[in-house]
Amino acid sequence: MVPVVRARQQQSARSVLKGRIASAICALPAVYWFGVMAFAVYNHRVYATALPQLLRYIVFPGVLVAIFVGCAVYGSRVARLLLGGIGLAVLAALFAFEIRLQAASYSAVSGLVSAPQASWMQAQHLTQGLPPAATAKKLTRMLHVTRLADSVLGGVPGERVLLCSHAGAPVIYRADRYGFRNDDRIYAQPVQTMLLGDSFVEGICLPDGHDLVGRVRASHPATIGLGTRGAGPLLELAMLGRFGPAIRPRQVVIVFYEGNDWENLDHELRKPWLAPALRDGVDFGSPLLSASTRAHAQPILDDWAAAQSTASSTVFLHTHIPRNFLALHQTWTQLGLGYPKVPPGLGEYDRILARTKAIAAGWGGSVMLVYVPQTSRFVGALPDQFVFDQVRDKVRAATARNGIPVIDLTPLFLRQPNPIGLYAADGHLSLRGAEFAARALDGALAGAAAATRDGPRT
Repeated sequence: MVPVVRARQQQSARSVLKGRIASAICALPAVYWFGVMAFAVYNHRVYATALPQLLRYIVFPGVLVAIFVGCAVYGSRVARLLLGGIGLAVLAALFAFEIRLQAASYSAVSGLVSAPQASWMQAQHLTQGLPPAATAKKLTRMLHVTRLADSVLGGVPGERVLLCSHAGAPVIYRADRYGFRNDDRIYAQPVQTMLLGDSFVEGICLPDGHDLVGRVRASHPATIGLGTRGAGPLLELAMLGRFGPAIRPRQVVIVFYEGNDWENLDHELRKPWLAPALRDGVDFGSPLLSASTRAHAQPILDDWAAAQSTASSTVFLHTHIPRNFLALHQTWTQLGLGYPKVPPGLGEYDRILARTKAIAAGWGGSVMLVYVPQTSRFVGALPDQFVFDQVRDKVRAATARNGIPVIDLTPLFLRQPNPIGLYAADGHLSLRGAEFAARALDGALAGAAAATRDGPRT
C-alpha cells in the first residue's frame, strides 16, 4: 500500500511541476508585453496622450498581457503550453527579423557617429573641428555657457570637418568663416538664399555639391546653408539672429525635418542659455567665434578627437540601438506599426516663426519653410500616414497663422514610384533625394527671387 501512495504522490508532484512549467511558458510572453506597456505608461506624455499611440503602446500590449496571464492562471495545461509556445515562437521570429534589420543598418549608423583612430584624425588635420556625433549644443554645454551670446551655434570656422564615413570613405569639408559647410568665397557676393536647418542642411554623408544646399546652389549660385547636426527650431532661430544680420539673405528657407525637429524643440526650450532666443532685444552674440571661446573649446575638441573610434561601443553609446532592439522598433516600422512619439503642444513654435519673420524683415528678407518627411512614413505595410501627420498638421497650422509659405515634400515624395529610394540607409536624403528636393525648391526660390530682386535691403 505504501509504494502505491508514494507513486501517486510522485505522480501528483510531477503533475504540479508540469503545470507550473506550462504556466511559466505561458507567462513569459506576458512579461515582455508588460514591459512594453509599463515603459509606455511611464513615458505616457509621448506614448499615451493621443488615441493611436494609446491603442498601440498601452491597450494592445495590455490585452496581450491579459490573455497570456489569464491562460496561465485559468487555462488547462495543454492550453498554457500551446498558447505560451505560440507566443514565444512569435516573439523569437520577431527578434530574429529585428536582428537582421539592425545588422543591415549598423554600418550606416556607425558611419554617422564614429570616426577612424586618433592617429588618422591627426594626420588628416581633423582634430580641431566637430567630430561625428558631436554637436554645437554639446560643445556649448561642455563650455558651461550660461548666456546665449557666449554660446557656440555652429562649427569651428576654417577647420576641416569629418562629417561621417560613407561606404568606408570619409566625407570631409572645410567650414566657412562662420563654421558652416560653405565655400567661404561665396561671401564675396550678396547672398540671395539661406537654408537654415540641421543635418539635412549640413548634408550628412553626401559629397560637396551633391548635398541639398549644393544642389540648390547649382540653380541659385548665391545660396548658403546654415546647417548643423542636432539643431532644432529654437537653435535655428538663434543661428538666424546671430548670423542673419551679417549675411542678410533675401530669402530664408527653414528646412523642417519631421523625424526629430519637434522633439528637438521640446528639449531646446529647457536649455537656460537658449530659451532667451525668444525674447525681443536679446543679444544673439557675435557672428565670429571669439578667440577666447575657441581657445576654451580646443581641449574639448582634442579629447573628442582622441576618443573617436570605430568600435561598437561608440555606436551603442551615441545611439538608441539597444532600446530600439528591445522595442522591436524596425520590425514594427516595417509592418506600419512603429508609431512615432506624440508631439507635445508647443505654442512657442508660433513665436519662433514670428520672430524668424521679424528678424529677416529687418534687412528686407522673406521666409519660407520646407517640410521634409521622415523615411519611416514610407516604409510600413499598413497605412500609417495619419500618425505621422500629427507633427505635420501642427507645423502647417503654425506656418499658416504666421503667413509663411510651405513647400511640403510629403505629397511629392508619395507620388514617386519608390519614395524610400529618396533616402540613404541612415535615414537622411540620398543623392537622388537631395536632387529631388532641390528641384522642388527651385520654382519657389525663382519666384521669390523675382519678387524681391529690385527690393532694397534696409
